[in-house]
Amino acid sequence: MKFAILLCLFILSNSLFGVESFKCKYERDYFVQLPENYDSSKKYWLLVLVHGYRGNGQQIMGVAKKFNFKNEAIIVAPSFPWDMKMGGYYQMLGGNSDKQLIDIFETLGEKHNLHDRMLLWGHSGGSQYSHRFAMKHHKYVLACASSSGGSWGHVSKKASHIPFAISCGEKDTGKSVSMSPMGRLDWFRSYRNEMIKNKMFFVDKVIPGMGHGIGPWCYGITDELFKLTTTGLYPAQREVLKKQVDKLRDMAKSGNTRNLDYEISKLKNLRFPKLKYSKTSVDDTSEEQKNKFQKTANEYGFTSNKKAEKYLSERYKYYIQNVLAPELKSY
Repeated sequence: MKFAILLCLFILSNSLFGVESFKCKYERDYFVQLPENYDSSKKYWLLVLVHGYRGNGQQIMGVAKKFNFKNEAIIVAPSFPWDMKMGGYYQMLGGNSDKQLIDIFETLGEKHNLHDRMLLWGHSGGSQYSHRFAMKHHKYVLACASSSGGSWGHVSKKASHIPFAISCGEKDTGKSVSMSPMGRLDWFRSYRNEMIKNKMFFVDKVIPGMGHGIGPWCYGITDELFKLTTTGLYPAQREVLKKQVDKLRDMAKSGNTRNLDYEISKLKNLRFPKLKYSKTSVDDTSEEQKNKFQKTANEYGFTSNKKAEKYLSERYKYYIQNVLAPELKSY
């Protein structure tokens, strides 16, 4: 009886906070939070929160409130297997954990009006999973933020167009398990160097004074990843677009919609400030690392390549067609 009452309270508390739990086809839980003022006719992005080792989706869902774009996205937090008794190690995409996420994405796409890609966020064990998934299944991924992973996988040039935000705490030097070939910070640095060699699209940071925690930079850079990849534009470019869209919004609200389609189509050819790329040191607290390793990055700290430029151009066109145009035509 007592257990039944506690179970009811648990279900009620989840519903009150807008979190619902479901089972995927692998009989594993996943937790879903809809944005405030959810509108079934509106298209939403999907943010995937990946829990740490021995964790679960319910626990990591508390991170959702840290993101400024939480009301622009449906948030999902799956529970993945983390030992062989559960089916495998999700950190290495074991136990069909990658197929599990793809199934959840497709299932949610049948229930809700979702955009074409998902944003991945993971810390610690979640970092191990998120960057490996993004490298392997890049066609599903909008961007990926991975921090303080206990291990880092292979870099795939097939995912060189996807933006990654990778980080580790300056004091996060320990090994995740005794058999690891190196500690978290050393492995992060090694992986970052592989990202540079393979000319990947990324921003990096060793966070001063941070141990194995999640600092403001991790949340802030995820907000920027969201804005960058949902619009295809960097901050100064977004300001230029905003001025034009504000004019169109005023036009639409006033009922002057005769030339609206034409004005929207002109946005595709809008001229933006050129980004300034230069050779710069990696963002590290170690002078030795900064002197030894350099990358070519823009004023926002992101590297780039031709595939990345094409990707952002495609995201911008997608944004106009699937976000701006429907909004402006709804007035």
